[in-house]
Amino acid sequence: GWKALAEGLKINRALTSMDISGIIFKDNNFEELAKMAEVNTTLLSVKIDWHSRSSRSSEHRKIIKQKLSDNAVLRSVTVPMLLSSSVFLQGAEILKEMKEIIVGYL
Repeated sequence: GWKALAEGLKINRALTSMDISGIIFKDNNFEELAKMAEVNTTLLSVKIDWHSRSSRSSEHRKIIKQKLSDNAVLRSVTVPMLLSSSVFLQGAEILKEMKEIIVGYL
């Protein structure tokens, strides 16, 4: 269940927020969520009940919060800058269409 959801969220490029409060997590569930947050660039907010007080879940919580913060910067600063600025690859400017494809993978 939870591991499959985390794996699916690793490649999801549409979901920007999710509410998984009310779900009872084990420490390894937080670990899977942290692994997902490391590679998902579209998720901006996650509502979670952080009932576990173990040091491992605390560490994973920090990872997840930092990654969501990084995603917010990516979406609000980096992507618009990429789309509005000239980008060069091997001396040639990348076309707008190519920049949009690149942004689609972020």
